[in-house]
Amino acid sequence: MRVAIEKNGKIINVIEAESVAAAQALFPDATALDADATGAQKGYEDQGNGTYAPPAAPAPEPVPLTKLQFVSLGQTAGGMTDAQLVAARNDTQLAAMWIKLDLATVVDKDNTDTQAAIAALDALGYLPNGAQAVLDAWPVG
Repeated sequence: MRVAIEKNGKIINVIEAESVAAAQALFPDATALDADATGAQKGYEDQGNGTYAPPAAPAPEPVPLTKLQFVSLGQTAGGMTDAQLVAARNDTQLAAMWIKLDLATVVDKDNTDTQAAIAALDALGYLPNGAQAVLDAWPVG
């Protein structure tokens, strides 16, 4: 019979054994289960109700953007016009942001300076669609 070996809520192996008890004797520090009855497969996780399922797919990570891609995202998703871009570039309240952007090699969504820049552009009215529209449209990979 097929026996699943569970350890810490995860199926670490599925083996052929004479019985669940025989498999349990081979793996005393784990739990042996009838793989067919529980639907357990290697890598599956305990769902807490006697069933097992594949682990959830990892959430896609935001990709770093070039400076041009970042500005383009602000324009497409954020609704910033060319005129607003020029005005934002000349806005003294955003001077530090532009210096940091000029020094950046890439723009990371989760960076605190990036978050602050998007919030500042929104607060000053340069993102008509709002900061959240830019964050929601950030490409993932």
